[in-house]
Amino acid sequence: MATSLDWFAQNSFDIVPTTGWGSTMAETPDQAMTVRDVAGYLNVDEKTVYRLAKRGGLPGFKVAGAWRFKRLDLDNWIDAQKRAAQAKM
Repeated sequence: MATSLDWFAQNSFDIVPTTGWGSTMAETPDQAMTVRDVAGYLNVDEKTVYRLAKRGGLPGFKVAGAWRFKRLDLDNWIDAQKRAAQAKM
């Protein structure tokens, strides 16, 4: 006889998208992303994100000592990086 837990196990699903690294990705463009989220989004190591943010090369801000990033800011930064690369060609 099936229990309500059996039904839940068979019919439940993830409602929060993940980056594939075990953390949750920001659900909306205006929600702040973590260093891990950004590393997954840019396909770089977390240390690279910390290094770029610390030297001001990546748009971010700190909340209680932890770096946070807005996806729109990152997308604008990516566009600027692409324009700068094309200008050098």
